[in-house]
Amino acid sequence: MRLCGPINSGITAGGAGASTNDADSKITLIGEIAGVYVRYNDTCPGTTVVTISSKGSNVPAGDILVLSNANTSGWFRPSQQFCDNSGAPIAGAYGGSLVYDIVNILVEAADDGCSVDVWFLLKGEDE
Repeated sequence: MRLCGPINSGITAGGAGASTNDADSKITLIGEIAGVYVRYNDTCPGTTVVTISSKGSNVPAGDILVLSNANTSGWFRPSQQFCDNSGAPIAGAYGGSLVYDIVNILVEAADDGCSVDVWFLLKGEDE
Protein backbone atom coordinates (compact mmCIF):
# COMPACT_ATOMS: atom_id res chain seq x y z
CA MET A 1 0.00 0.00 0.00
CA ARG A 2 1.02 3.58 -0.45
CA LEU A 3 -0.26 6.93 0.74
CA CYS A 4 -0.79 9.72 -1.82
CA GLY A 5 -1.42 13.29 -0.76
CA PRO A 6 -2.28 15.61 0.61
CA ILE A 7 -4.24 17.13 -2.24
CA ASN A 8 -5.60 20.51 -1.17
CA SER A 9 -8.89 21.83 -2.54
CA GLY A 10 -7.78 25.44 -2.48
CA ILE A 11 -9.37 28.12 -0.31
CA THR A 12 -13.05 28.74 -0.90
CA ALA A 13 -14.56 32.11 -1.79
CA GLY A 14 -18.03 33.30 -2.69
CA GLY A 15 -19.82 34.19 0.54
CA ALA A 16 -21.10 32.44 3.64
CA GLY A 17 -22.71 29.11 2.80
CA ALA A 18 -22.01 29.55 -0.92
CA SER A 19 -18.21 29.48 -1.14
CA THR A 20 -16.57 27.00 -3.48
CA ASN A 21 -13.20 25.97 -4.88
CA ASP A 22 -11.59 22.89 -6.38
CA ALA A 23 -8.21 21.51 -7.39
CA ASP A 24 -6.83 18.53 -9.27
CA SER A 25 -4.16 16.06 -8.21
CA LYS A 26 -0.82 16.72 -9.87
CA ILE A 27 -0.37 13.03 -10.69
CA THR A 28 -2.50 10.18 -11.96
CA LEU A 29 -3.61 8.02 -9.04
CA ILE A 30 -3.52 4.30 -9.86
CA GLY A 31 -4.88 1.41 -7.81
CA GLU A 32 -7.65 0.25 -5.54
CA ILE A 33 -8.72 2.85 -3.00
CA ALA A 34 -8.43 1.23 0.42
CA GLY A 35 -9.28 4.48 2.19
CA VAL A 36 -9.58 8.24 1.86
CA TYR A 37 -8.71 10.64 4.67
CA VAL A 38 -10.39 14.06 4.51
CA ARG A 39 -9.15 16.85 6.78
CA TYR A 40 -11.31 19.97 7.02
CA ASN A 41 -9.20 23.10 7.46
CA ASP A 42 -10.39 26.34 9.07
CA THR A 43 -13.94 26.16 10.43
CA CYS A 44 -16.06 24.76 7.62
CA PRO A 45 -19.82 24.91 8.29
CA GLY A 46 -22.01 21.82 8.60
CA THR A 47 -23.44 22.58 5.14
CA THR A 48 -20.10 21.85 3.44
CA VAL A 49 -20.12 19.38 0.54
CA VAL A 50 -16.89 17.68 -0.55
CA THR A 51 -16.93 15.78 -3.85
CA ILE A 52 -13.93 13.67 -4.81
CA SER A 53 -14.09 12.47 -8.40
CA SER A 54 -12.01 11.20 -11.28
CA LYS A 55 -11.46 13.72 -14.08
CA GLY A 56 -12.06 11.45 -17.06
CA SER A 57 -8.53 11.80 -18.42
CA ASN A 58 -7.99 8.03 -18.75
CA VAL A 59 -11.40 6.51 -18.02
CA PRO A 60 -14.88 8.06 -17.86
CA ALA A 61 -15.23 10.58 -15.03
CA GLY A 62 -17.11 9.54 -11.92
CA ASP A 63 -17.59 10.30 -8.25
CA ILE A 64 -15.33 8.45 -5.84
CA LEU A 65 -16.71 9.92 -2.60
CA VAL A 66 -19.30 12.60 -1.81
CA LEU A 67 -19.57 13.96 1.74
CA SER A 68 -22.74 16.07 2.06
CA ASN A 69 -23.47 18.37 4.98
CA ALA A 70 -20.28 17.29 6.72
CA ASN A 71 -17.36 19.01 8.42
CA THR A 72 -15.72 16.30 10.53
CA SER A 73 -12.29 15.03 9.49
CA GLY A 74 -11.78 11.28 9.23
CA TRP A 75 -11.15 8.13 7.23
CA PHE A 76 -13.70 6.99 4.67
CA ARG A 77 -13.82 3.74 2.70
CA PRO A 78 -15.56 4.27 -0.65
CA SER A 79 -16.68 1.04 -2.28
CA GLN A 80 -18.19 -0.25 -5.49
CA GLN A 81 -20.71 -3.03 -5.84
CA PHE A 82 -19.40 -6.13 -7.62
CA CYS A 83 -21.27 -7.48 -10.60
CA ASP A 84 -21.47 -10.85 -12.31
CA ASN A 85 -20.32 -11.63 -15.87
CA SER A 86 -23.59 -10.26 -17.30
CA GLY A 87 -23.13 -6.94 -15.49
CA ALA A 88 -25.86 -7.56 -12.90
CA PRO A 89 -25.07 -6.36 -9.36
CA ILE A 90 -24.26 -9.07 -6.82
CA ALA A 91 -26.28 -8.44 -3.66
CA GLY A 92 -24.10 -7.59 -0.66
CA ALA A 93 -20.79 -7.89 -2.58
CA TYR A 94 -18.64 -4.77 -2.41
CA GLY A 95 -14.97 -3.95 -2.87
CA GLY A 96 -12.69 -0.94 -2.99
CA SER A 97 -13.17 1.69 -5.65
CA LEU A 98 -10.68 1.65 -8.49
CA VAL A 99 -8.86 4.67 -9.84
CA TYR A 100 -6.57 5.30 -12.81
CA ASP A 101 -6.92 9.01 -13.29
CA ILE A 102 -6.31 12.54 -12.13
CA VAL A 103 -8.70 13.25 -9.26
CA ASN A 104 -10.52 16.47 -8.42
CA ILE A 105 -11.34 17.74 -4.93
CA LEU A 106 -14.36 20.06 -4.96
CA VAL A 107 -15.63 21.97 -1.91
CA GLU A 108 -19.07 23.62 -2.10
CA ALA A 109 -21.64 25.25 0.21
CA ALA A 110 -18.86 26.37 2.54
CA ASP A 111 -17.87 29.68 4.09
CA ASP A 112 -15.04 31.85 2.81
CA GLY A 113 -11.59 30.57 3.78
CA CYS A 114 -12.45 26.87 4.03
CA SER A 115 -10.39 24.13 2.39
CA VAL A 116 -9.81 20.40 2.72
CA ASP A 117 -6.76 18.19 2.43
CA VAL A 118 -7.27 14.68 1.05
CA TRP A 119 -5.03 11.61 1.26
CA PHE A 120 -5.58 8.35 -0.62
CA LEU A 121 -4.45 4.97 0.71
CA LEU A 122 -3.97 2.91 -2.45
CA LYS A 123 -3.36 -0.77 -3.16
CA GLY A 124 -1.86 -1.80 -6.49
CA GLU A 125 0.54 -0.63 -9.17
CA ASP A 126 3.76 -1.24 -7.21
CA GLU A 127 2.67 -4.42 -5.39
